[in-house]
Amino acid sequence: MSNWDYDWLDDLTQKPRQRKINYTEADLERDLAEIIGLENVKNTIRDIYYTVRANRERQASGLETSGQLLHMMFYGNPGTGKTTVARLVGRMFREMGVLSRGHFVEVEASDLIAGYVGQTGPKTQAKIREALGGVLFIDEAYALVPEDDTRNSFGPEAIAVLIKAMEDHRDNLCVILAGYEDEMKRLLKVNPGLRSRIPFVLHFPDYTPPELLRIFVAEATKRQYRIERDGGEYLLELFTTYQANMRELGNGRFARNVLERAILAQSRRLGALGRRPAPDELTLLTVDDLRAWEEAEAGRSW
Repeated sequence: MSNWDYDWLDDLTQKPRQRKINYTEADLERDLAEIIGLENVKNTIRDIYYTVRANRERQASGLETSGQLLHMMFYGNPGTGKTTVARLVGRMFREMGVLSRGHFVEVEASDLIAGYVGQTGPKTQAKIREALGGVLFIDEAYALVPEDDTRNSFGPEAIAVLIKAMEDHRDNLCVILAGYEDEMKRLLKVNPGLRSRIPFVLHFPDYTPPELLRIFVAEATKRQYRIERDGGEYLLELFTTYQANMRELGNGRFARNVLERAILAQSRRLGALGRRPAPDELTLLTVDDLRAWEEAEAGRSW
């Protein structure tokens, strides 16, 4: 392992001020209510909230509290809400006085690894410096260790710097590693030092067809669209048909892509009216509009 100079971290650390907790249980439940599904994930976030609150209350009473590691691993397929929950965590920790800023820095393995000897350490340090006081979200973190164990990979150098920061700056840095389940388990298996510093491992399951329908309706409502009476039944059938393909289709992104196709079909349909559409027509998505995504998929030649 390379002997990197870590003094820069000590100079840059800005520990959070001890302040009154402004993030109540009601605030937490309000934020969690905006997230569709993910009940087990929500329960873990609640546990983390209560743990942090109890530690702050112990501090206020002059009782001993050991530094709490708050680093996490999120694993699951794309589009299952990992980034959304990570942002919530940053906001929650900021309002509870755990993190000084609570900002969100998202990177991938390629943002930490350089192609030449001696460059990976400084590159990783720069991202840690940027994230101090907030959340460092590393998507597809398993790419730090190639599956074929490539000898010229500099991923282990990045992990060494990362582990040092996770330990030394546990009170003002939250590192969240994210990616596919099997790949993330492999990452922990080959890096026991990393595993010992991640107390919270959260599984983000694929959305069920009813949850995908809720995501579709919520997004459509936000954009001031509505579906006709039989539209919900059609969408539920569509999401059920493609449920086994969520890794490729992207879960929540799948629902949003279906909506985008429907809006495009509606625009085309209204454009053919030869007159100005009425307000009700501008908001309505018909079953034929909703079929646009499936029809486009059937017409693909690849």
